[in-house]
Amino acid sequence: MALLVCAAACGDPEFIVPDVLHVLTISPPHGSVAISSNVEPVVYFSHAVASAGDAASHISLGDLGAPPCSLAAIRTPVSVTVAFEAGQVAHLVTAAPLATDTCFSVDVGSGILAEADDVSPHPVDVKSLFQTGP
Repeated sequence: MALLVCAAACGDPEFIVPDVLHVLTISPPHGSVAISSNVEPVVYFSHAVASAGDAASHISLGDLGAPPCSLAAIRTPVSVTVAFEAGQVAHLVTAAPLATDTCFSVDVGSGILAEADDVSPHPVDVKSLFQTGP
């Protein structure tokens, strides 16, 4: 005896993938070495942020000390001003050149809100390490 099963559908299923604010890239790239002490780290976001001031409070630069670079190192905050370009590009501006032959961490915290209401907040912490040259 054969059994025939038919399934009726109401059309093709619609998959909705939520849009999320995320970091596209950080410059200098993670793991970079021999970077100029005059570097201005830059964080590129996928969408414009809702508030530059609020987003800036989630972005920081840390001095990790002498190489080798490690997230396990004790982090000393470096004073920066975060300036936004077009709402999507954050420039970390220091008052003086960074220390030479030193490891640094660019940190972007979770919770940054996007300007667009249909884009979810930045969901995770992102860290990127680089080392200045001698």
